[in-house]
Amino acid sequence: MSIYRRVLAMVARNVPVSTIATQLDTREDAIRGMLDSMVREGYLRAIDCESAACSGCPMSDACGMGADGNPMSYLLTQRGRELLAEHDCVAVKS
Repeated sequence: MSIYRRVLAMVARNVPVSTIATQLDTREDAIRGMLDSMVREGYLRAIDCESAACSGCPMSDACGMGADGNPMSYLLTQRGRELLAEHDCVAVKS
């Protein structure tokens, strides 16, 4: 599986960016670059959060992205779910 799809699959499981970088032995800024690319290509939707807003967010318990100090979360789009499903990367619910 390509690193691109591995990153997408990890984001789908709410793995923090810092953990993705560590597990893939890749620089964190490279992972963030991939995430930006995934947003541009329509695989992810970025949600720009302000750190103070996390306590009021209904997704705060499930959000892994804000855990590393970056107030940014990502949602897998239908296109992202389809890419992962066609490559059996992760079981993704619609």
